[in-house]
Amino acid sequence: MNNKIRVCIAGKNNIAVNALNYLITNYQSKIDLCCLPNPNDRGEDGWQFSFKKYCDENKINRVEVEELRKIKDLIFISLEYSEIIDTKYFLTNELFNIHFSLLPKYRGMYTSAMPIKNGEQESGVTLHKIDNGIDTGDIIDQLCFKITTNDTARDLYFKYLDYGFDLFKNNIEALLNKKYKCYKQPIFNASYYSKKTINFNDLKINFFKSAYEVNNQI
Repeated sequence: MNNKIRVCIAGKNNIAVNALNYLITNYQSKIDLCCLPNPNDRGEDGWQFSFKKYCDENKINRVEVEELRKIKDLIFISLEYSEIIDTKYFLTNELFNIHFSLLPKYRGMYTSAMPIKNGEQESGVTLHKIDNGIDTGDIIDQLCFKITTNDTARDLYFKYLDYGFDLFKNNIEALLNKKYKCYKQPIFNASYYSKKTINFNDLKINFFKSAYEVNNQI
């Protein structure tokens, strides 16, 4: 009889690869691993590692969402997974996501661009339960870090990757043993940005802003 914990890592890029490698290295005897790469992952390394390629190289079972919905004892962890997870179709309630912002601020898209454009001095990563809202689930843990004046959106994104992986390592034991605590997201300071927030085909710099604001736009 297989008493291993069923765990699925879903997502892309370095954070999903690093998380899966961490589980293989430290928990493989205790868990039954599967993976769900993003649909647009072509299985080739680029400016980041391909999660699909890493899964195949390590012989991790690749599954479809429809299969995961039927697993009652599943622990599902989204690490930059691109598709919407509709919780009502899942038998498990152990659905988690690491979002690249200090929720409830910057729900949705462009978490590497909008904090810089808005002149934020800090950001962070949030581990939260997945519900049927967009990044609105109960918070389990967060890590905060500084945004410097010279940080670009790329710099901020790589900070998210590093701190997101730290957040994963800090909490994976509690998730596997179901010993985590969570709390409702505050209703104040909440913000959301959709895909329509930035039109990359019509980017303009407003030079009537202050030098600091112009710098942030650039």
